[in-house]
Amino acid sequence: MDLSADAGALPWLLADAGARLLTGTMTDRLRRCANHDACVLVFLDTSRNRARRWCSMEMCGNRSKVAAHESRARQRRAQGARATE
Repeated sequence: MDLSADAGALPWLLADAGARLLTGTMTDRLRRCANHDACVLVFLDTSRNRARRWCSMEMCGNRSKVAAHESRARQRRAQGARATE
């Protein structure tokens, strides 16, 4: 089916794919992105060990890791400031 010529069938194709996913055998692999503060996406975890946490490593995963790094750096700076007092 060529959707570039007529995309009228797209909503039905998406609904069908969603229904198949929700009624199929992979529902246990549906995950909500771990970035609950800013992301509302749900993804299908196809990783080998089923440990994927983010919808996208480039977006939510990177933001989470940067935030954790900045938090650790602030704590180290605060501890350093207390040690010099």
